[in-house]
Amino acid sequence: MIDRQPSGRGLVVQEKLIIRPADCCLVVALLCNFLVLLGEPLKNDSIVSLGSQGLIFSLFGFALFQFIAVVKGQNAKNTYYFVALIASAVVSALLSGPTAILQKLIPLICFFMLPVSLLLYKGIYNVRFIKNTIYRFNWVYTILWTILSFSSLSHVFYGEYGIETIDALTLGYANPNQTGIYLMISFIIAICAFQRDIKKEYKVAYFVQGIWMFVLVCQTQSRTCIIISVVILLLWLFKKIDKIGHRFTVFCFVLPLLMALLLLFGGDKIQDFLIFNEELDTGRANLFNSVASRLTFSTVIFGNFAGWIGGNLHNSYFTIFAVFGMVGFIVYIAFLWKVVKDYYTQIDRKSPSAMLAYLGVLAVIVHGSTESTLLTAGMVYGSLASLIFILTLNEDKPE
Repeated sequence: MIDRQPSGRGLVVQEKLIIRPADCCLVVALLCNFLVLLGEPLKNDSIVSLGSQGLIFSLFGFALFQFIAVVKGQNAKNTYYFVALIASAVVSALLSGPTAILQKLIPLICFFMLPVSLLLYKGIYNVRFIKNTIYRFNWVYTILWTILSFSSLSHVFYGEYGIETIDALTLGYANPNQTGIYLMISFIIAICAFQRDIKKEYKVAYFVQGIWMFVLVCQTQSRTCIIISVVILLLWLFKKIDKIGHRFTVFCFVLPLLMALLLLFGGDKIQDFLIFNEELDTGRANLFNSVASRLTFSTVIFGNFAGWIGGNLHNSYFTIFAVFGMVGFIVYIAFLWKVVKDYYTQIDRKSPSAMLAYLGVLAVIVHGSTESTLLTAGMVYGSLASLIFILTLNEDKPE
């Protein structure tokens, strides 16, 4: 809210910060993210459980407070697509058995965490306050990961044969790819903060934070996260982010589909193709073909909900197709495209911070070429990914 009061020198603008219940829910969600991120490497189930449950309830509370106000002001198509997405999920679940929804309720809730967030985040009232809170919590995450990087957990891997020490950075999480996802998102948030802040001392701190997160991403040896982070860094350093437009967005949306088709129909042709001295296909083609060989007419149309909900088929599009079938896949991609397009429409093109955040949004989609967690797993993955969408929002509010 902005108050304009006359004075002897002209117009004085005073900003009154009004904290709404929905804003409080988002702050709690950021805190719950930290609890999960802290509890996982420490293998403390109580902390992880508290954070996970708190995350679900805080985002549910946010949705409850935001839903009516936002839906009224939403582009109607967004709401229609979202309702269609829910309907397709319900049909897929019912075809898997009358008790499938109850048995797979938590994975289903987690799956919808990101779509619900994307639908409702555009209605955030205190955008500046929420952005500042995200930047501050990112420092908390950074400090945690810095401590873990110098600890005995830095390269610990919990494999099939027990605890191992590997070359890749894990920070004590399940695998280097998971670690790379966390660090990549933190890197994107840090450079967005650098571009946004005008104080020199703060800009230096954010720059150091961003470069440090980039260094840690590279140490994870997670190829997808490294490539995405390098592309973002180059576009940022060479000031090309303002060139991002419709064609680049389309390319990013199509890339996961091309990757899925390549592994399905050309997996044998790329076996000798190396990236960072490792084969491009590390077993994904066999996994895709195994899933494809069990498809029936029903599962092609409506998916195998009970079989794959909550699973990771290492490609977001293929995972969505396997769970919800062609109907659910088309609805989900249509919803995602429409929402991303709306976020892009309201971006201030002259704001490097907002354009960097939009590039981060596209990075979330591109990451789905080799992993499905950011778009389908929900929980911390979906929560952290959705933060980047918030950073694209315009801070100016109509009077």
